[in-house]
Amino acid sequence: MEEAAAALTAATGRTVTAVFLSYDEARAQGRALVREDEWLNDIGHRAPIGELAAYGVRLTPFREWAEENRNAILIG
Repeated sequence: MEEAAAALTAATGRTVTAVFLSYDEARAQGRALVREDEWLNDIGHRAPIGELAAYGVRLTPFREWAEENRNAILIG
């Protein structure tokens, strides 16, 4: 997450920091998607990333995506 925060900071010129919460801390703050996060961490979506090139799918590195979309990224 620190790498994503750094990419967003570089792309937008706004400081972004990664904040880590336990599931209990997130629930205590009223975060709505805690159960979804638990599921993603425990089970998750499995995608054959290595096989995507055979289908002509070009993966965009996050840093590149952030640069290309910097004007659409809202940081509160």
